Amino acid sequence: MKRVVIMQPYFFPYLGYFQLLHSSDVFVFFDNVNYINKGWINRNQFMLSGSLKMFTIPLSGASQNRLINEIDILDGHWTKLFFKSLEMNYRKSLNYDQLIDPLKALIGDGMGKISDLNQRTTMWCASHLGLKNDFKVSSSDFPNVSGVGKERILGICKELSAEGYNNAIGGMDLYEKQDFLNDGIQLNFVEMGDVSLMNKYASILDLMMNHEIEQIKAEVKNYSLV
Repeated sequence: MKRVVIMQPYFFPYLGYFQLLHSSDVFVFFDNVNYINKGWINRNQFMLSGSLKMFTIPLSGASQNRLINEIDILDGHWTKLFFKSLEMNYRKSLNYDQLIDPLKALIGDGMGKISDLNQRTTMWCASHLGLKNDFKVSSSDFPNVSGVGKERILGICKELSAEGYNNAIGGMDLYEKQDFLNDGIQLNFVEMGDVSLMNKYASILDLMMNHEIEQIKAEVKNYSLV
């Protein structure tokens, strides 16, 4: 069964995002939908000064009236603070020395579109975790799919000849399985299992710094489809 997941591009998202990735064959970055204020597009939780705190990338003209792929990062100064914070809080962590230089090369000057940065860093993390999805971008791969909400999701699924569509567990309030079955698509929701890792709702980067990669790979598979 060809399964599809469609998600907004987030900044180093949490473990559950990568469980969605694992559950799918094709992963679509949903970048031409409206930006979400105080969401996960330009911020996430990292261990800072001994506790989980939010790190936020400053954006230029961010608004819920603009599409995610239209929004620029304000400037590159955030990278200095970001990498200094990582050094101060993770330099004694298990994988800091192996990850920090590749991370710096990946992020570069920290400029450009927030969507591009998030896609690039998510695919990098996915590669480290052994995930080999077929990645697509809604704005470039499905520019002619219109509609809103469920209609647009179904449109992308049909373009991909999907037999299944997986969504985050929070989507149970948004979508009905029968609506997808009417188009020959099996809708399921990804529910996280009893994950043993500390800070499982923090950024995936926190987990990658602190745990054996093989242990994280095992927990990426620790979910059920409901």
